[in-house]
Amino acid sequence: MRKPKNPMFHLFVIISIIILSASCSTSMISLKSVYTGPDPSPISQKHKINMEGDLQGAGTIQFDRNSCSVTLFGDSGMCTLVYYIPVQITFNKLNIADDRGLGREVYELVGNFNTPGFKYYLVVPGHKKGAYRLVIERTSDNVRSVVTLERREQ
Repeated sequence: MRKPKNPMFHLFVIISIIILSASCSTSMISLKSVYTGPDPSPISQKHKINMEGDLQGAGTIQFDRNSCSVTLFGDSGMCTLVYYIPVQITFNKLNIADDRGLGREVYELVGNFNTPGFKYYLVVPGHKKGAYRLVIERTSDNVRSVVTLERREQ
């Protein structure tokens, strides 16, 4: 059997594989909404939503109020460029069974949203199928608004 010439190379390869597999964790998310335009919901002035983070810990959500034109494909065209500070959030997984049996999970988003009387939830699709959803609930009467989120292209 031939002896390896450089054992450090093998150590480098093993460490690289470990780092790569850790960075491919299924709990990491990077999501966005399409441009929603004017809407009478609790997020009426938030036209785009960006969310990133680790479902097993913390992340950020950004409610972007920039105005955009929309293409025939439904994509954002030209937009104003005002920066909106992301809100630091924690993902708290709720122990709720999916009533449709699709394996979906619900996380409460905990952060300083400056919107008293509302709760924010992220619905994660089960079995890697379906869409992510941001559910915004008015706690006084349980009226809910839903924004579909899609995976952000890398």
